[in-house]
Amino acid sequence: MYQKSQVLSSHLQKMIFEMELRGYSQYTKDHYLGHIRLLEKHTNKSAPQITPDELKKYLHDRIQAGIGYSSITISCSAFKILFNKVLG
Repeated sequence: MYQKSQVLSSHLQKMIFEMELRGYSQYTKDHYLGHIRLLEKHTNKSAPQITPDELKKYLHDRIQAGIGYSSITISCSAFKILFNKVLG
């Protein structure tokens, strides 16, 4: 769970702003941020530096690891906000 006092990168702060505009619950905001952090950890890059091919590879790796499709769907929803609304 993120704390309002926690230091977040600018793209994560903007993502929170976008989610708050849409009325997302705290639970959803926490999970979406968690999926973004997993992507950044997996690629060892900040989200603005991640290419579309790296994003596809990450999702493929998660599917190959046996992660459920519901989790993949949540990841995709988080990535759509990040890459289309925040970074797009």
